[in-house]
Amino acid sequence: MIRLENNSDTIIYQYMMHKTIQLNTRQEHILDFLISQNSGTVLEIVSFFEGKVSRATVVRDVTLLYKAGYLIRTGAGRGVSYHIAPGYAILKTINIQDYFAIPQDTRIIQKKFNFDIFQLLDQVNIFTLEEKKHLELLHIAFRNNLKKIDSEQIKHKEFERIMIEFSWKSSQIEGNTYSLLDTESLIKNHQSAIGKSQEETQMILNHKDAFDFIIEYQKDFRVLKQSFIEKVHQILVKNLHI
Repeated sequence: MIRLENNSDTIIYQYMMHKTIQLNTRQEHILDFLISQNSGTVLEIVSFFEGKVSRATVVRDVTLLYKAGYLIRTGAGRGVSYHIAPGYAILKTINIQDYFAIPQDTRIIQKKFNFDIFQLLDQVNIFTLEEKKHLELLHIAFRNNLKKIDSEQIKHKEFERIMIEFSWKSSQIEGNTYSLLDTESLIKNHQSAIGKSQEETQMILNHKDAFDFIIEYQKDFRVLKQSFIEKVHQILVKNLHI
């Protein structure tokens, strides 16, 4: 259970062990409404739909969103109201194509680093138990395979391959158009891809530098500290005008 203080009233709620749920348009509108109003009752949400959605449907939707960990509930009886859960920023699904379809100057962005993210990561289960078990098995298999490698040259090549794929995929998530081969050529041969912007090239190199930094100070990362995360973030945004 997580206890939060809110305007002298104590809110107690539990983040569920979340499963990815596919929200329909109506449920997304409910979330947008609660974000804009800070909170809302079932009747207020029904009124928001101007009679196009029944009360029973709204109750079913807010119950689903509550159990998924997207909402918190306060009050009792007719005084029950719903609020966006702090962890919604982590659990919500983002359509990457829709996001990048919005002109850069009109996107709704966060103008400064959200330091609350560290507390949220302690409170919200971003992986299911099944996902955690799967990741642990992959980690064990990787470490066992690594023990079998005696050659430092082979180890270096393996880490270089991981770094190239990591830099490429992480940058691609941010909208970078470098291909995997372009990324490999940039990192190994210092050749920028033709037709790519300086920002895209810098982004790839920043991911490489961040990877190198973590490898160099890997012992320090055994206990994750805010200062280390800030340093990695500083490397990732170098010369990107962020």
